[in-house]
Amino acid sequence: MFFEVKDLNKKYHQHEVIHRLSFTLDKGEILVVLGPSGCGKSTLLSCINGFEKVNGGLIMLQQQNITKLPPEERSISTVFQTYSLFPNMTVRQNLAYGLKFQKLAKYQRNQWVSKMINLLQLESIANMSVTEISGGQQQRVALGRSLIVRPKLLLLDEPFSNLDANLRLHLRKELRRIQQQLKMTMIFVTHDQQEAFALGDRILLMNNGRLQQLATGTEIYDN
Repeated sequence: MFFEVKDLNKKYHQHEVIHRLSFTLDKGEILVVLGPSGCGKSTLLSCINGFEKVNGGLIMLQQQNITKLPPEERSISTVFQTYSLFPNMTVRQNLAYGLKFQKLAKYQRNQWVSKMINLLQLESIANMSVTEISGGQQQRVALGRSLIVRPKLLLLDEPFSNLDANLRLHLRKELRRIQQQLKMTMIFVTHDQQEAFALGDRILLMNNGRLQQLATGTEIYDN
């Protein structure tokens, strides 16, 4: 099993936000977590990436128990709603930033950045400041910055919600293309049913911190 969450519990004070949630994930799969605002979707991601401590349960990645590991030791990257790009840097510099903390020679870092620019089709804006590019381009840079450190698992927390409908549709297709090319394992959080059905190999339906259903889009649509 590539990734497993088992009997996960999360409380804030006495309020239980996630109740004994369990699911597994195969390598190279996109799992979409779908549910209304406030159902615990983002909290689930924060527990998986280590930003929040859990009150119970296990998180396993490639047979390693990562439940209590700090975020930087989990080999998990997160793409947020807010792009959190460095406004004083170019697209290329933003992409290269995460590689500074890996023991790579400069020519290797440059190679990886060039490959990511090519993969994300950012050649025409690579040397522009991120303040000069569109919202959709900024989102692709944010995605590239998370992918370039080659995480074992990529989490995406409603990354397209600030964009207009046409751009969201385009970026969904782009994400699918990149995911298949890199064989990347992803958990994608959304409250948009159309987005969930378009992207997910399987969909995890959440409500009030509980798992309602875990199935393919077709199975959920039919039943």
